[in-house]
Amino acid sequence: MVEARSPLLGAGIKVKPVRKGAAAPVVKEMIELTAERRAKLVAFIEGNGFIPKDAKKGILARLNSEKVPVEMVNRIEARMGG
Repeated sequence: MVEARSPLLGAGIKVKPVRKGAAAPVVKEMIELTAERRAKLVAFIEGNGFIPKDAKKGILARLNSEKVPVEMVNRIEARMGG
């Protein structure tokens, strides 16, 4: 149920409801990578010709951070076959 509708919010617009008392967003689990593991992930991303340049730049920036999202590492390693 919409409590108030702005003039910009018309019928058929998809919205994500924000409910009172809703649970807080889930915090992503982060891990520190060994130099060897980080190097393998970076080499795989750099060698992948299917990833757009902008996306590749963002992924590499996250991989070079001190802590990296576990979910992202798992996705990349699954594509690597490892």
